[in-house]
Amino acid sequence: MQLSSIFKVPQRLRRNWSELAKLWKEMTISSVSLEYQQWRHRFIFRRLYLMTWIIVILMLVGQIVSWIIPLTPLEYKSSEYNYYRQNIEVIYAIRIIGWVEVLFTFVLLKTSYARKYPVLILLWFTCTLLVSYQVLLMIFYGSIYVDGYNWILVFSSGPILMPVKWRSHLICQTFFLGLLAISSLVLGFKDPFITDIEYFNAVYFTVIVCAIVNLAVFLYEKFLQQEFELRRQLRLFLHTVSHDLRSPMLGTLFLLKSLRNSAATETVVENEVLDQMIDSSDRQLQLIDSLLEAHNTETKGIVIRPRPVCINNLVQSVVTDMQPFLDRDRAVVTKKIPAKLPLVNIDPLQIRRVYENIIANALEHNQSGLRLILKVDLSERILSRNEQKVSQWICCTVSDNGEGISLQQRSQLFDLYTGVSSNKQSLNVGLGLYICRQIINAHGGEIGVDSNSTGSSFWFTLPTAPG
Repeated sequence: MQLSSIFKVPQRLRRNWSELAKLWKEMTISSVSLEYQQWRHRFIFRRLYLMTWIIVILMLVGQIVSWIIPLTPLEYKSSEYNYYRQNIEVIYAIRIIGWVEVLFTFVLLKTSYARKYPVLILLWFTCTLLVSYQVLLMIFYGSIYVDGYNWILVFSSGPILMPVKWRSHLICQTFFLGLLAISSLVLGFKDPFITDIEYFNAVYFTVIVCAIVNLAVFLYEKFLQQEFELRRQLRLFLHTVSHDLRSPMLGTLFLLKSLRNSAATETVVENEVLDQMIDSSDRQLQLIDSLLEAHNTETKGIVIRPRPVCINNLVQSVVTDMQPFLDRDRAVVTKKIPAKLPLVNIDPLQIRRVYENIIANALEHNQSGLRLILKVDLSERILSRNEQKVSQWICCTVSDNGEGISLQQRSQLFDLYTGVSSNKQSLNVGLGLYICRQIINAHGGEIGVDSNSTGSSFWFTLPTAPG
């Protein structure tokens, strides 16, 4: 070995240690989305049913085999054989108790408590298979029963049938192995038919198998989370394409229908109407390009191209384009935007989507005759603790006098596929408030909602252009 390679050993050890520390941090810190947690919760509950049925079938098969083929691994007239012959009643009683516990698991799975806390049922399941008979042996005989093959079978088959939430399997394993350690080392209970070396080997190999299967469950669940996230992004992309494009298309459709239904046989289209239709079609193409770019750039999410924009002109353009929807619902829009505002450094197409979605949601979830107030205020954000270096931002607000949003709905309003329930027919579902939050976050701003019985007020902040 060369001398230079010897000096590199500490560096390799530090690198390997840092990788192990990073892996442990990932294993201990949960960054699971709420949608994945709900799926995993249902998955664990369903797998508990499967595991219980498998155990019942195996117990039945074992009992039938013992009746048909009465073979025993114990030598005739040995001390262990005599021990079991003398205590056959208690041993059968322990088996009956095990049957009762397994069947009682089906009763527990029918309760609402099991649906709410399936991990506790998993812990009960482990106690049924491994812990209960150990406790009975300690009570009646003052000893424990060491069966490393049975332990390894239970602790390896559990993660195979339920390859999620490695912490739950670790709790069950630690509970049982901790009971063995306390009963053996503290209370002095032993298996009279094996040596200390055999006991140590059984526990040692059980711990090794548990560590391996827990690591396998962790890695497999990481793969599941990535796949779940990719599918969620795909659903988001399809949801955006299929619904948000309806807004400019329906606006153009309303204009064409109004022209077609006019009394004149030949309709003269004004240049202003043509310009509006051209702008609407151009935004559709830009929106499609933006969605494709955002979908292909998974790590960056929403792609923005900021440039200095006059927010007053942008808001006026949004109101003009959405005027057919406002007229349909007899909605009144009031703008409260100061004349002298600095330019904002934004992507106008993306911010337009935010305005259109918020206004469309207000029209969709409230009665006709809604009053909307579009307000823009200048604010400051402190960038340093000395309170001298500040940055100017604008706060955009879309308020209405509608029915308001409950506190429970507000807590999940900006999550994907959540919103305010409404029976009113929707003509513009929009990107969803989840996309609005992604757009505002991409600009470095914040978005939120304030609501009471007199209406709701959506607000978001945008940076001003430098200079």
